[in-house]
Amino acid sequence: MSESISRIPSGFRCYAAAEARARREIERVAMTVFDGWGYQEIVTPTLDYYSLFETGMGMAEAQRSFKISEGDGSLMALRPDVTSGIARSAATLFAKHDRPLRLCYASSVFRQQRQSHVDWRRESKQIGCELLGCNSAAADMEVLLRRSALR
Repeated sequence: MSESISRIPSGFRCYAAAEARARREIERVAMTVFDGWGYQEIVTPTLDYYSLFETGMGMAEAQRSFKISEGDGSLMALRPDVTSGIARSAATLFAKHDRPLRLCYASSVFRQQRQSHVDWRRESKQIGCELLGCNSAAADMEVLLRRSALR
């Protein structure tokens, strides 16, 4: 079936002009705040192995991802969440780095199914930070303070 080229798929949006600039400015401000607190930016792959998300998010959450079959039969998924990729990077790419790791991100995430009955976006921007390797109430407060600074 052929879809009209003027139609955007349900759950997706086109942002233009002032709205596009506002979104970019929000992202810039967030990343500046995180940078000021010593968080380093990380960009995880947009397309990754489905098993990463199934392990990192759990089967029920991973099921909401857009899945793609690779030519060799591997099951891939568009990134439904950023945290799973960051956890893998901490365990591999940053394995020998001193802890705690302070990482931040601003990435698109993709989900097939609704998260909420209020607003349904199959593509949304996820902006946040992760403090890894520091299991304390002070670390929890640090992350909460960084995130609340953006509100």
